[in-house]
Amino acid sequence: MMIIKKIITVNFILLFFLFSGINTESNISAQSPPSGGDFLFEESECRSNPGTGEVFCDVSLDTSYQLMTQTVAPAEFYEGQGVWFQGCKNPEEDYENFDSVYIENHYALEAGSAGIWGQKVTNFYNIDPKSKVTHILFRGNVRQEPGRQYIRCKYQFFTVNSPLVQPGGPYYNAQWEADKETQRMYEEAEKIRREADRARAEEELLRAKQEAELELQRQEEERKRLEKEKEQTGIQNLFEQVGQGPVADIFGDTFSWQPPSPDEVPVGPFINFKLIYSDDSLEKMDCIAKEVEFATGMSYEQAYMDFSFTIGVRPLEEPDFYYDAVTNCMQLNFSKLLSGIWENIAAYQSRPDLNIFLDKCVIPHLSDTLNLRRSIIVDDLNSVKEGKRSLSREEMLGAYDCLYHHLENIWPLPPGSNVNHYPNGQEMLADYILGSQEIPGEFCMVDTISDANQIYSPQAESIVFELVDYVVGRTDGWYFLEVEPNAKTRNDVLNIVIGCNNDLEWLKDYNASFYSNDQGVTLEDVFARLAEPDFRQCILEEFIQFPSNMTNNEAETVYDTMLMGFMDHEDPTEYSNRPLGE
Repeated sequence: MMIIKKIITVNFILLFFLFSGINTESNISAQSPPSGGDFLFEESECRSNPGTGEVFCDVSLDTSYQLMTQTVAPAEFYEGQGVWFQGCKNPEEDYENFDSVYIENHYALEAGSAGIWGQKVTNFYNIDPKSKVTHILFRGNVRQEPGRQYIRCKYQFFTVNSPLVQPGGPYYNAQWEADKETQRMYEEAEKIRREADRARAEEELLRAKQEAELELQRQEEERKRLEKEKEQTGIQNLFEQVGQGPVADIFGDTFSWQPPSPDEVPVGPFINFKLIYSDDSLEKMDCIAKEVEFATGMSYEQAYMDFSFTIGVRPLEEPDFYYDAVTNCMQLNFSKLLSGIWENIAAYQSRPDLNIFLDKCVIPHLSDTLNLRRSIIVDDLNSVKEGKRSLSREEMLGAYDCLYHHLENIWPLPPGSNVNHYPNGQEMLADYILGSQEIPGEFCMVDTISDANQIYSPQAESIVFELVDYVVGRTDGWYFLEVEPNAKTRNDVLNIVIGCNNDLEWLKDYNASFYSNDQGVTLEDVFARLAEPDFRQCILEEFIQFPSNMTNNEAETVYDTMLMGFMDHEDPTEYSNRPLGE
């Protein structure tokens, strides 16, 4: 059947008349082609082989190098093999011509989105606009003006559902599939990285806003304090003017409290302003006291003596406001957090280089506990080292875990001893992330289940927390064992739990009570289930919602009748014609 050529663009018509009426052959050859070419749209005639999933199409094309022709095949092609150009047939020649045109590009898209021809495509092929089709761009390859020559060209492809391109089929492209999966993983990784970057940016924005708000609050507090000092100074001057010297001295002693000198600051393993003393150390201590005063409502003097003055001998993990107060007043890094140790060489001669301490203990501890790659942890710590941010609370607690472990178990040993740098006995970081342990081995269970079964951490936590609720008596069962359909997963999790806490060996018997292979469900099991309060309540609610609109008392009567039928005749429906399933 002869397909009527449909030239869509006005540009083609203008070019046709222009070249026909004015240009000569030499003029045409002297001109360079348009940069993008003009576009035509031609409808393809296609047939398919349902058995092999092959599609064979032919289309009429203009061979002018100045034109590109678009066409659409009404099926989605398999990208692993692409679209095969099968040559063109010139009516004046009796052989296939592969040089007059070539395929410029091809891709799959929804039929209705094929540009201005989308409606024509859906109407011509009578397909859903959401259906995937194959869009092909042909370019002419003959140096002549448009309209001089049309030839019939063929192409073919496999559909995505073709049995020949499925795994194991002769045209299945395993390398392309692998590359496609690799590309998908790269794109997913890039998406995760962008989301992480966005989260960091949002965190930095929030931190900046909080710092700005705190700065405004500090300025307001400072303004009020200065006003109060002026009022007190005025009262003191008033007494001095009327000759009340002793009274004025009393007020002067009350309102002129001075903090201890830097030489009196106690030296310890933590932040030590005496050892890293600088001109702004007193300002930082003053700032910390004001932050604590603002957060707690205690007096400035008490806040200074309890938290600023003792910062060298007091860790920051408790109370909660202490860490916030310090990081609002100074950039906190590892060398400052543990300056009492790494700046006081005489007192801690056995401590290693700080970088070794971070590399062998802090970084692997954070990586394992937070379930993050080591490279991510290193990048985060570099941002701290560069002064871009302070240590997070998690990073601080991880450093404390390592510090206490080294102080107690490693540094007292003689040089050259075989030591385990990992802080197995310290759990401040894990306590902060997961909460304190209610049963021994709880953290071990969460980490091991997450790693061994590739279960996302919150799911592993949920499994273990349900177990803890059951073990300590808050619930009547371990929901995971009751509902998990995969026997291997159940056994793996059960073995991990018992491996982390051998006292839970009895869970094997508990598991066997649900999944015993010795016998099927007995009548005793059915009756026990019928008598359970939660099951009884579920059935009563079904009865009440039934179209008969039973009252609660009526539903109770029907349920008791069912139990009676079960006990008397081992048939719950003996005395009632309402099925148990309702």
